[in-house]
Amino acid sequence: LLGDDYCVDQDTKIVTKRPENYCSNNENEDCDNYVNCNTGVCSQATIEARETDSGCKPSKGSSTGCKPGYYVVDGNDAFLSTHTDTVSKVYSCGDDGSCNDVTDSVVGFLKNADTTHATAIPYIVCDESHACSVIQQPSENSCSKAGTLIYSSGYKLCIDSTTPKDLEDLAADVSYLVAASDYANNNFINSDAANSFVIVKTDTLGNAILVPQNARNYYAAKADKTVLTSASDNVNGSLYKSNGTVCVVDTTTIGYLINAASNDEGVPYIKCSATGTPDNGVDTNSCIAINKPDSTKAVGALINDGDYKLCIDASNVVSLTASKYLVDAHSTSTFVSTSGIKNGYYVIVEIDADGNIIRRDQTEKKYIYAVTSSKQVYDKGDTNYTTAMCTVAADGNPSKLDESKASEYILHKTTGDLVDYY
Repeated sequence: LLGDDYCVDQDTKIVTKRPENYCSNNENEDCDNYVNCNTGVCSQATIEARETDSGCKPSKGSSTGCKPGYYVVDGNDAFLSTHTDTVSKVYSCGDDGSCNDVTDSVVGFLKNADTTHATAIPYIVCDESHACSVIQQPSENSCSKAGTLIYSSGYKLCIDSTTPKDLEDLAADVSYLVAASDYANNNFINSDAANSFVIVKTDTLGNAILVPQNARNYYAAKADKTVLTSASDNVNGSLYKSNGTVCVVDTTTIGYLINAASNDEGVPYIKCSATGTPDNGVDTNSCIAINKPDSTKAVGALINDGDYKLCIDASNVVSLTASKYLVDAHSTSTFVSTSGIKNGYYVIVEIDADGNIIRRDQTEKKYIYAVTSSKQVYDKGDTNYTTAMCTVAADGNPSKLDESKASEYILHKTTGDLVDYY
């Protein structure tokens, strides 16, 4: 017997094929007792209970009844129904039906995904201290403070005291710089730092969520404070540098900065080129978010030949490991705004552990030393600097610069310019 249900006579124990003719008058066609037989072994056939949708229960951790979005419950795991209810937990549910408790991690305005109660409490608000509450439709229809939610022909986020941004019917996620010093109720941050910003990501579900920042993160944003994130965003913008909490505009950093708001398929780097030098003697930058580059070599260019590399001159490239190099200043490049610098002059470019490539601060240090062939610069005390550049005395200690390996470079100042040419 193959794996199937068979009819068994309770008295004779004879096993027969399951009756198939429901309309037959033959009472032998009736069967009230079935067994399942497979390779001669039979067992009582069971009736499997049909799985039913018990509804959305985000506290279970995985619930196919939950649509993607945010849900809020009280102490009894019941969905809140009015704006006066007390929040116990906030859950985030994904496309796969899995749900996670985010009460102590998320900050922002979260659209209520519980459609049954979304009219009464359209949004959940979690502030920078992770205190969460639910709100009615706001009565305000224009902006007066940054970081507030208003309603004017739809829900909108105020990124400053005058500018609303839509939260509804977005075709794609959009991130904004939101003023950190013009806040009402400290919804995103408790700060009065002037001219500083937090980053808030708005998504296609109608949420506006604070994006955590790390120290030394760099961002680029357009004049309307839209953060540049996608492959179509390879446009000019201003550079912003984070201290780990807020970010401020940076007008002087020159080089290639990893875009903390993007990935490799978007605009992974921000290219900040040196421009004219103002009266204070420090170059200002002009920045653009760039797509992943190709392998075309040029002086001062960032390339990708499978890995990111920097061209220190027209033909030689270096990997992006933490180190410092002399980059040819004879040709105009990202690092050098002035053409006509004499051949044999260089600027110092430093690659950090994160992969940022930055022209060294203009310290006016008179003498620096570099390996002649590779143009790698070593400061005194750097790892392997003696091995790379020094002769060794009989006692095993470094004695002097090995001129067969390394060279001394002397600072040259052009008139009215503090750019370090060596």
